[in-house]
Amino acid sequence: MHYLESDRRHLPIQKFLSESLLEDVNKLDRWLKKNRLKPGVISGFRQWVYAQLSIADLLQCSVVERLSRGVQARRLGDLLEMGFLDGWEPISPNPRWHEVIRTGGALPPADALILRPAVPSESARYYVEDGSGRAAYLVSRRPTSEVVAYAYIGFDPDPNSEWLARNLDQGYFHRATGRYSRVADVLNGA
Repeated sequence: MHYLESDRRHLPIQKFLSESLLEDVNKLDRWLKKNRLKPGVISGFRQWVYAQLSIADLLQCSVVERLSRGVQARRLGDLLEMGFLDGWEPISPNPRWHEVIRTGGALPPADALILRPAVPSESARYYVEDGSGRAAYLVSRRPTSEVVAYAYIGFDPDPNSEWLARNLDQGYFHRATGRYSRVADVLNGA
């Protein structure tokens, strides 16, 4: 629900989501896609844990390939180390979080990130799913507080998810479901 509540368009969630839609991972994916929301991961993981993140946690996150514009690295720690994130700004930031981060603040709980375990090709601990640029921007500003962000981290991949079966390293989470079924495994680097 956090993902839907954070969408800029403020879709009236109760109007669209029915009990049967929430019970069928593939129906939910079709609904997300139809409403121009990101399908796959949100519905593909059956459970989510809410966590506090340090800058060290964020440095272990991988981001979408197009962010690094041809640079091989996708892990935020690597991008920061090579200077790629120096002065980096998101293309169309949401004013709700942009000013907080720009002035050196931590991302508030209401703007929690959406993470999932990274697949082997992403060379990271987690992958940032929201695509807004918040995590990269936060790392680029080098915040110093102990907790720099909050996140919902997906675990327990749904074996019925058609999307997970065909995506993310050709169905990696379908092949390795047991490795990600417990929150402790995901938080401790399964």
